[in-house]
Amino acid sequence: VSFEAHLTIPDSVTSIGSYAFAKTDIPSITLSAGVTTISSYTFYYCTSLTKLVIPSSVTTINNNAFGYCTALSSIYIPLSVTTISASSAANSPFYQAKSGCAIYTRHTQKPSGWGYYWYYRTTSAGMSVYWNKTLVDYKASYGASGVSVASTESAQTYDVSYLNHAVMPSIISKKTDY
Repeated sequence: VSFEAHLTIPDSVTSIGSYAFAKTDIPSITLSAGVTTISSYTFYYCTSLTKLVIPSSVTTINNNAFGYCTALSSIYIPLSVTTISASSAANSPFYQAKSGCAIYTRHTQKPSGWGYYWYYRTTSAGMSVYWNKTLVDYKASYGASGVSVASTESAQTYDVSYLNHAVMPSIISKKTDY
């Protein structure tokens, strides 16, 4: 299956089934905030997939989810991921992924629900794990320069306690403590 452009999974999708995108040339994907599970072999042999940010709704990543993703240079795993199945080296979600793939996570250490071989490639060497990193840290490492606030018209509230810095629009001229 050939994908010409970026793919976005709709919010109504909660689980991505086994082999859903296996052996496709998908270059990039946005997983919706509804996805809670990335099943075994979901992106198996997706040799064009380069980067992936897993949304904070995901709690489980199963065996070989990204196996043989030979172009996957980076991935962000949020705190919500409490289970990563990896009962053997060959079942690691990243088995045979790109050498030098960088894994960023907000976790400060390996959670107990992450299998022993959770980041095994062909050896544990060749994968870089960056602990206690925010999504902002991840994006800054890959070209983004922080978080930009585009408009003051929205009344939505966001948790920004994890931010290292933010770029505010020039319309904001005074900080008020509440």
